[in-house]
Amino acid sequence: MPVPSYTDINKVLSQDSTYEEKLAALQLFNASLGDQVSLDEANGILQQLPPEALYAAVTLAADTDAESPLVVTLCTLVVKIFAPVPYAQLTAGHSYDYLVEGLRHFSRHIRLMTLQLVEKCLATADDTKNMLQSSLVHDIVASIGFQETNVAQKASSLLYQACAKPGCLDVFFASNAILLLKQLVNVRGAVSFRVYELFINIAGLSDAALAKGEECGILLQLRDELNSNDTMIRLNAVESLSELATNARTVSALINSHILDKLNEYLDSMDTDSIDDILIKSAALKIFGNMYSIQDFDSACIEQQYAFLSRLPTFIQSDVGNIQEVALAVVGLVGSHAQGLALLEQRPEIMDAFFDATRYATGVIKTTGLQSLSKILGVTSRTEAERIDAMTFAVFQAMPDQPNSLKNLLSTVRQPVDPVRFAAFALLESIASHPWGVEAISHTFELLGYLLDRSNEHERTWQEWKFSVVKQLVDTGSEAVLGRHYAMLQMYVRQGPYHRDNQVLTAMESG
Repeated sequence: MPVPSYTDINKVLSQDSTYEEKLAALQLFNASLGDQVSLDEANGILQQLPPEALYAAVTLAADTDAESPLVVTLCTLVVKIFAPVPYAQLTAGHSYDYLVEGLRHFSRHIRLMTLQLVEKCLATADDTKNMLQSSLVHDIVASIGFQETNVAQKASSLLYQACAKPGCLDVFFASNAILLLKQLVNVRGAVSFRVYELFINIAGLSDAALAKGEECGILLQLRDELNSNDTMIRLNAVESLSELATNARTVSALINSHILDKLNEYLDSMDTDSIDDILIKSAALKIFGNMYSIQDFDSACIEQQYAFLSRLPTFIQSDVGNIQEVALAVVGLVGSHAQGLALLEQRPEIMDAFFDATRYATGVIKTTGLQSLSKILGVTSRTEAERIDAMTFAVFQAMPDQPNSLKNLLSTVRQPVDPVRFAAFALLESIASHPWGVEAISHTFELLGYLLDRSNEHERTWQEWKFSVVKQLVDTGSEAVLGRHYAMLQMYVRQGPYHRDNQVLTAMESG
């Protein structure tokens, strides 16, 4: 089929062509345009395929089948054609009406397409102000309440980026978007979370942005929910915050808005005999853990104000509800990067409490402990390799039952409990990522034998996990350390995870 011209596409869209004919012609035409078009090419296309024809085609296709490949292809084509077109041209005349209709359309593909077009306003601060002062902002806000997450996230991202533009923050807070956002925040569940997420992100832009967020009442409402007498409202608010404390910008906003002050109160003053209080305290613990897991974040300000790490051993030693489980998981979050490893090294009482709690543990406590250890021992660095190896080796040496820790870990790997096995394999892979780990494994012949034996695991999941550990050993190790086993491990990697030998390979102590 020859590449259709602009006129051919117009005819295909306007005439009673079959679905297959339309789809084939549009897919071929879209491919012929390449990854992007120039402004001259876009204007040439729009002379033959005006916006009204494109919008009519995509809405007609959506009316027939909103999820059809034809709708997806048309939306992709529209975004590509308009990519080089300035925002002012995009919103001129009746084109503006098509944007309004697109933002209100029931199809997720058409809404997302339209949001991508409106996003072009971010090219300049003036265009962004024009968007915020137009009726489009109301429909963008409404899309935050759309059922499809990717559409809602695109709408929220657009508004956040708009507020970050010079001179646009005041325009946003003066727009009619705020009134609708105040209504949406009362829709419990995902929608209210999206609104809080947007305002926490905006508040992280500057002190002025934080003041605006409090002044409009939405951040204050979040604080009110944390103080609610209704346990479910408080719990939902805390869990929403646990999803937000994921980067330095939002954490800064949580600190400056005094929201962390309330979470800190939950950690200290709650009645631990109450199931509701235990749930909220656990959620608050997770939030602090999430904050410490952020790389390159200055945790000193949190530690100085809340002394969280100083209290962590107490939470680890708790025998109430799932507080201990969450606290053990938090240790893994803290130590999941180089900066956190250094914090754990400075506070040995944390790992002492950790190993005391997990040494004879079973079930979920054992699994959580193994998972956290795999995060801590899985930290590597090209620029600070020697320092990281020293810190992780110190943690490894502190593991209970040395020098038999690897033998005990092998016993755990062989257990018939899947969650424990997953965690144990992950820990083995982390250990194998360090030179000291390869050295330790090279002296644990029973473990090497298990890894090289193709006959002891029959399920693909465990074969894949064994392969991951072996590959890590090959990547980190050398023949000088692993001796004759190194060639056997290399052969294992070349053959892949599912290979079966006629003769079982075993690791011999004499190797």
